[in-house]
Amino acid sequence: MRYNLDIPTDDLSVANSPEIGGQSKVKLGYSEIGYIALISQEAPASGTYKGSTPAVDLGTGKDLVMVCDNGIKSPTDAVAITLSVVFDDDSSGTATATFAVPSFAKDQSKNLPIGLGVDVIPVGGGNLTKKIKTVNGITAFVGGVRGNRFQLLSLLEAAEYYDLGCARTKNETLPVPKSLPIPCGLKGSAFNVAGRSDAGQLELSALHFSYGDGLSRLNGHRGTVMVETYAEDRVLKERTVYAGYRPNPSTDRGDGDDEVIDKATGTFEFFIKFV
Repeated sequence: MRYNLDIPTDDLSVANSPEIGGQSKVKLGYSEIGYIALISQEAPASGTYKGSTPAVDLGTGKDLVMVCDNGIKSPTDAVAITLSVVFDDDSSGTATATFAVPSFAKDQSKNLPIGLGVDVIPVGGGNLTKKIKTVNGITAFVGGVRGNRFQLLSLLEAAEYYDLGCARTKNETLPVPKSLPIPCGLKGSAFNVAGRSDAGQLELSALHFSYGDGLSRLNGHRGTVMVETYAEDRVLKERTVYAGYRPNPSTDRGDGDDEVIDKATGTFEFFIKFV
C-alpha cells in the first residue's frame, strides 16, 4: 500500500479548509510495522544507512515508507534520499523518498516536523508499480543538515486494516520532546533545552454494537491504528498511523436513551503523518 496523498488541483481549496471532528475515520489492524533501517546525517547532503546485515528480506516485496525521526532541518533543498534496492521481480534498481513541502503550505521553508512520512517510490517508468524485496544502502542524498535522522519502514497493506464504524473521539498526545527550562541564578529559564517526551497516547471512542465488533476486537492485542481525514467526506487530506498501540478499553452504558459508547485509551510507540 502507498500512503502518499495525491490531491487533484481542483480539490486543493477543499483539502486546505479547517478540519472538523467528524471528518476523521478510524481503521484498526493487528499487524506490526516493520523496522528496516535508520538513516542518519553526519554532514549536509550525506547520510549513513544503518540496517541489519544481511539486509532484511521482505519476502515477495513490500511498499516502503520513510519518516523523519527528529524533524528535518534543511537550508535550501527538500530532502531526497535514493536507495539501492532489489524489486519483487529480482531486478536491481533505485527508489527515492522525497520530503516535499506541500504546495499549499504558507511556510515554504524546507524544515519539516517530527513524524512526517513519505512513500519510497521506485525510479523508472517500468518500475513504478513494483514492490521492494531488499534495500542495500544509499546511492544519493539531497539536502538536510548534520543531525537529521530518518526511519525506513514497511507499513500495513490496505487489506490488513478494518474500519471502526461510527468513531467519535480520536484524541492524540504525540511523543515529541518537550521544552525543558534550566534555571541559572534568578533566571527561571536561562536555558531552554529538549527534554524527554511524554508517552504517546491515543484516545478512541465509538458506538458500541457488540463485544465481538468494533474497538473491543483490539482487546488484549498490540495493534496499529490509522486515522484518515476526508474534507467534505470526499477528499483525503491527511493520514496518521499509530504503531504499537495497546488500548485500555471500557464501555460507557449511561442510562435510559443514552448512547452506549466504547472507549479505548492507550499508549503507542511511534506515529507517522502523511499530508
